[in-house]
Amino acid sequence: MLRLFLLASMPVAAEAPPGLSELQAQFSEAMRTPLRILDAAGGYAVQTGAYPPALTGRITPDRGQPGAARLSSYNQQYWFRLLTVMQEEYPLLRHLLGVTDFNAMVIDYLTAHPSTSPRLRHLSDRLVGFLEGSQVWGDPQRVQCARLEHAYIQAFDAAHRPPMAMTAAALTAPLTVQPHLSLVVEDWDLVDWRAQVRRDADDAIAVTLSARTAWWAIWRGAEGTIATRLGRHQHALLCRLAAGEPLGAACAGLAETLDAEGQALVVENIQAWFAQWASAGWFC
Repeated sequence: MLRLFLLASMPVAAEAPPGLSELQAQFSEAMRTPLRILDAAGGYAVQTGAYPPALTGRITPDRGQPGAARLSSYNQQYWFRLLTVMQEEYPLLRHLLGVTDFNAMVIDYLTAHPSTSPRLRHLSDRLVGFLEGSQVWGDPQRVQCARLEHAYIQAFDAAHRPPMAMTAAALTAPLTVQPHLSLVVEDWDLVDWRAQVRRDADDAIAVTLSARTAWWAIWRGAEGTIATRLGRHQHALLCRLAAGEPLGAACAGLAETLDAEGQALVVENIQAWFAQWASAGWFC
C-alpha cells in the first residue's frame, strides 16, 4: 500500500500546452527584430510593425500599453545587451567606426548571423567573415582589427590545457598549441592603439593608425591576457607548429622559404625561442 501511495504521489511531467512551441518561436522572432538607427547621434527606433501579428494579438494590454509596445521593451533590452557586449569586446573597432556606426554594423551582423549559443563569448565568432564579405563595412583596417580583437576574446575565454612535457620523443611528434593562443599579423599599430582605448568608454581618444607590419602571439598567462611580439621567422615557425607539423619538419619547411641570412638567424636562435615558448606553456 505504501509503495502504491508513493508512486501515486510522484510528480508527473506536465505536457506542454498546445501551441507553446509556436508561441516561443514568435516571441524569439520579435526579440530579434533589428533596431533601426535613425541618426548620427545614436537615435534609434523599434520596428513594432515587424513583430509577428499572431503574437502581438495574444499579448494582453497593460496600463494603456498595447501588446506591441510591451514586446518592444524586451526587444530593446535584447539589443542593448548585445550591443553593450560587443562594444566592450571590440573597443578599438568601436573607436574606428564611432559608436553609432559600430552599433549599426553590429545590428547588420547579428541580423545576418543571429546568436545561436547561450554563451556570449561566441557572439562574434563570425564577425570577421561578415566584414570580409560586406561592401558597406568591409574596410581592410576594420577586418584586421576585428580579427585581432577576436583573438583577445579567445585568449580570455578559451581553455588552458596542461603544458606538454618537453621530452625528446615529444619533439618528433606533431605539437599542439594552447586553445587560447592566437597568432596574428598587423599592418597597422592596432595592438598599441587597443591598449590605449580599451578603457575609454566615452571614445574621447581620437585613433590615428600608422602603417607598420608586426607579428604577435595573443595568449593567456598567469597575469591575464598577454600580447607577445614576435619576429617574422618566429611567427612563421609557430604557424607551422600550430598547423600540426613536428618541430623538425617545421624547421625544414621554414628553411626552404628563407635566404642564407634568414636560415642562419633561425639556426642561431631556435633553441632559445623554443625554450621560451615551452616555459610559457604554449604547447599542450
